[in-house]
Amino acid sequence: MFNLVAEAWRYAHEPLPKGILLFTAVLITIVVAAYFLINWRDRNKQTMTANEHLSEFREIHRRGMISDSEFRTIKGRLGARIVDELARADSPDDANLTKFHGLNEAKRFVSREP
Repeated sequence: MFNLVAEAWRYAHEPLPKGILLFTAVLITIVVAAYFLINWRDRNKQTMTANEHLSEFREIHRRGMISDSEFRTIKGRLGARIVDELARADSPDDANLTKFHGLNEAKRFVSREP
């Protein structure tokens, strides 16, 4: 048994196996670091709704950082997403009544000019 361990130890210190072990260790370290980084980033990521995005772009447009045509393009693309998000409401009961009212407002908003 001792001879087997001694032989493995001697073999591990030859250049090729040493390089393979080093490469494997670096690769495992990179994979583990990437896994933790992705999970940490996703945990801290806050997802904005289309309505929140549109509010941000509306403010950017108000400041003059984007043109009317650019804002209309953005509004058209986000408007469809807003309608989809609001249409996912379950039913027009009292709790969701504001969502359905919001759906009608969103449809009117998408159709008007900036």
